[in-house]
Amino acid sequence: MNRNIKYIGFGICVTFVLLAAFAGFALTQASRVDGGGTEFISDKEVMSEAGLHLYPSSGNDVFGLNVIDDKEAAPEEEWNKTFGGPHSEWGWSVLQTSDGGYIIVGYTSSYGVGGPDAWLIKADSFGNEEWNKTFGGSDFDVSRSIQRTSDGGYIIAGWTRSYGAGDKDVWLIKTDFFGNEQWNRTFGGSDWDESYSVQQTYDGGYIIVGDTKSYGAGNRDVWLIKTDFFGNEQWNRTFGGLYYDECRAVQQIYDDGYIISGYTSSYGAGGNDVWLIKTDSSGNEQWNKTFGGLDNDVSRSAQQTSDGGYIISGWTLSYGAGVRDVWLIKTDSSGNEQWNKTFGGSNDDRCYSVRQTFDGGYIVAGTTNSHSVGSYDGLLIKTDFLGNEEWNITFGGLDGDVCRSVLQTSDEGYIIAGYTQSYGAGKRDAWLIKVSAEEEIRISISTDKYEYHPCEMMNVTIDFENPTEKTQHCIFKWYLNLLDDHWYKIRNVSIVLPPKYNESFVIPVHVGNWSEESFNATWYVALLNEATHEVISQDTAKWRFIPGEKAQCETMQKEIAKQKECVYFQ
Repeated sequence: MNRNIKYIGFGICVTFVLLAAFAGFALTQASRVDGGGTEFISDKEVMSEAGLHLYPSSGNDVFGLNVIDDKEAAPEEEWNKTFGGPHSEWGWSVLQTSDGGYIIVGYTSSYGVGGPDAWLIKADSFGNEEWNKTFGGSDFDVSRSIQRTSDGGYIIAGWTRSYGAGDKDVWLIKTDFFGNEQWNRTFGGSDWDESYSVQQTYDGGYIIVGDTKSYGAGNRDVWLIKTDFFGNEQWNRTFGGLYYDECRAVQQIYDDGYIISGYTSSYGAGGNDVWLIKTDSSGNEQWNKTFGGLDNDVSRSAQQTSDGGYIISGWTLSYGAGVRDVWLIKTDSSGNEQWNKTFGGSNDDRCYSVRQTFDGGYIVAGTTNSHSVGSYDGLLIKTDFLGNEEWNITFGGLDGDVCRSVLQTSDEGYIIAGYTQSYGAGKRDAWLIKVSAEEEIRISISTDKYEYHPCEMMNVTIDFENPTEKTQHCIFKWYLNLLDDHWYKIRNVSIVLPPKYNESFVIPVHVGNWSEESFNATWYVALLNEATHEVISQDTAKWRFIPGEKAQCETMQKEIAKQKECVYFQ
């Protein structure tokens, strides 16, 4: 992508003549903006008159091209790693660590004491294993969820058949930074009790969610357990009716309460319905909502969003195009549905994890049988803030491959944990996949020097870059800040940047005799997402005005004002 530099010259200029004392400036053809007050646009469109052709986003003619409403090009896989021995291993959840590496939790049949054992793997920033730890006894022991703790270690939740009171007990394991066990706790009765999600709470304790057959009203109930910092139970709550009710995700939210997601066959419209439960800080239910049709609909992940609402992911048999479709549901803060989207083809497509991304959209991980090379492929879908698909990627070979957990990394890429039967050493291996960051549009502004005197020409360069394959709809803002508190709007307009666009525009600004004293000033430019108005890219250029003799510039200023091509502020 070659940069094209356009110089705006031959009398075409942007001119400010600000006749005032250091304390303030009087503008007769425009209104001043003081920290968010009334804005203005000049009589002439400054940028377009200067030769920078920014077309409105509503038309088809964009820099001589037709606007194509295509999906963004997907980012690329950077690397993938498998972990395992001759038998079966599962990767269930992943976190980025403070050193830039990754920590994966799952379980292994190739290593450990029993079969299988809970498994913790630490990898560096390139996915190379640094160490691994197993936890368990002679029976079946599984880890499903991991979170960093305030002391730098990790908290792990799963279930165990080697320890505890019943056939299967909820299991909580605390480790230090290097994965060494500090303590573990079991919770349960005489029957089956499982855990799928854990989080450290604001008071330093832990909240665990899963399901129980030992307690509650029905065949299986949602189970919420709160512990102190050392894993000692403080309280527990069950939620459910006469039939099967299960939960897969919990999060403490802004009001100190908890949001729980799963599915219910006791309530709702169909066989299984997506179930969202809100509790207070003591686990008392405040409200619950069901989502679904006449068939089976399931949630596997949920998160509070930046607007205070919730995003829920799973799959649906009631809606969509295929046998099962990935299902994404957005609600407000009271759990009322705002929108829902399905993704999939004619076969089986499922989602296990959703996270809100830095740009306000969502990243979804799961598996697909509709768009796969083999029986199932790992699936990654990126949407905008309204759930509209921007791109998707599949990962896998000829056998069954699944993505179970995803999060956005510090470099704005993505890390995925799951398991693969197509690659690796054994029957099934834990799988870690790194995806690069998406290419983003950028704007920058600069001046040809720092200090300016009356009658000089300031060359302001504004660079627009769209390295992506997609036409970008943006809002372009250009402001001038004087005396550190007075803002003037030069340009505020919707624009369209074509794919692989890279242009530099040099706009000459005639410096007038603007003040009797020196002052600092700053140019500010920004590109905003046209839909969300969130800033995508911004930049500033600082400069300083040094006063001179007033008579020195009067003749030049009058001549400039006569030029029809110039934009003149007085």
